[in-house]
Amino acid sequence: GYIYAMISKNIFPNVYSKIALTLTIVISIIGVYYGADHIYYFLILMPFVVLGLIFIAKMIDKIIGNKKTSIIKILTPVYIVIFAFVSCKTSSNFNFHNTKKEDLVQFQFAEIIKEKEDATLLNYGFLDGGFYTLANITPNIKYFHKPNIKYEKYPEIMDEQNRYIREKIIDFVVIKVKQEEDSKKIPYLYENYDNIKNVFVPDSNNNYMLFKVKLGDG
Repeated sequence: GYIYAMISKNIFPNVYSKIALTLTIVISIIGVYYGADHIYYFLILMPFVVLGLIFIAKMIDKIIGNKKTSIIKILTPVYIVIFAFVSCKTSSNFNFHNTKKEDLVQFQFAEIIKEKEDATLLNYGFLDGGFYTLANITPNIKYFHKPNIKYEKYPEIMDEQNRYIREKIIDFVVIKVKQEEDSKKIPYLYENYDNIKNVFVPDSNNNYMLFKVKLGDG
């Protein structure tokens, strides 16, 4: 699509527009991938796919000529069915389509957390997993989750989260680990908190563990 936009006189008629497009793509790629390289970061570049679709449409129009109306009528519903099927099969959320909300780890943990009035929560060591939302909690701490930033580049995030646990600033801590034994590597966790519920989520192959501050400690 980009190559077609560069050589075509129909999309960008002058060189300045082509330079602008090139700079936009390059700056977007640098801005997105400088910090990390997670696969879903490609999504921010999806608008540029339109250029490729324009190229495909032009080629189809050139090939089928006057027959395009009847062919489009046939291909459009076929495309929609194929697109819907592929989207469902490739979506990481599709495996949850038959899951009752009561079976989701977020709902299970929220039911426990809500038993304590004005409860506070820490989503430790991973991206916000929806636990604050389901428990109706506004974080009372700055680093309420861990974004995709390596420790070496910004150690303050995890240093602060460890401090919250060490000083028992929050009532509940949610962690995500591959093996439950990995939870013992978290500093001060078992010293200051009790493990009250664990849920294994097969689709993500992760163990979610809920901890509550030990009795008499706030």
